[in-house]
Amino acid sequence: MSSLVGPDEDNPLGKPPVPDDVQDAIRTLIRWAGDDPTREGLLDTPKRVARAWMEYCQGYQEDPSIHLSRIFEE
Repeated sequence: MSSLVGPDEDNPLGKPPVPDDVQDAIRTLIRWAGDDPTREGLLDTPKRVARAWMEYCQGYQEDPSIHLSRIFEE
């Protein structure tokens, strides 16, 4: 079972928590691409990638009728 990192532990800025299994999957992709996910410049990359995907997909949680209800007059 994956654990979440809350804003009080390893997340002082209160960013959305990222499950460990998601970070592991992204590390696997980094290794697959031929890089070392434990390299200093990539240590935070799994969290950044996961949070970016959360942001990309957040619209799926919204009701499209709210955004499409505007009517423009010509």
